[in-house]
Amino acid sequence: MRFFRIALALTIIFTCTILTSRFVGATQANPIAVLFTNPDGSPCQMPCLFGVRPGETTLDEGLQILDKHPLTHGMSRKNLSDGVTLHSQEVFIDLWASESNLIIKVSLDFEANPDQVTTPRLTLAMRQALPGNQAVHFGTPQPDMFRNIRQPNVTQRCYLGYTICFNNKQGEVVYPWQFEPFYNLQVLSHTAN
Repeated sequence: MRFFRIALALTIIFTCTILTSRFVGATQANPIAVLFTNPDGSPCQMPCLFGVRPGETTLDEGLQILDKHPLTHGMSRKNLSDGVTLHSQEVFIDLWASESNLIIKVSLDFEANPDQVTTPRLTLAMRQALPGNQAVHFGTPQPDMFRNIRQPNVTQRCYLGYTICFNNKQGEVVYPWQFEPFYNLQVLSHTAN
């Protein structure tokens, strides 16, 4: 009889612990959601990155949006032949434009450099762009369609409904809790597919 009381007590304790953790987790915003917001913090209509919508935003509009966004404001700019790159010490954002000056692709590259962090809020969001947070935000990724043309140490998770692909480095451990740290994110216009 004593065994059943202990088993019942442990079952109740574990059930309450699980329910509490699920409740607390459900009340917290996904840490990568901030990457997909407008400058005012509201969620942007997908596909987007920092409020820039490939296929709808012009290059000039995209640069204005990124300069207003709190995570990307004040980044250095360099013109390219087919777009613009913005960069800080650890982050690169590339805006690729068509001949009509319409953005067709936005990419976000991250080089983990804990010694020189110049965009701390953006760096924090990218460090949390782990596969689990990606799946919670976007659902189940598509199979790796580009494995023959990408680097062999990179795992790619594409969410084609959003025209977004995340790239995470395999076997690299920046922090003990990051087995596959964030490396690159690409957002394409629907018409670029």
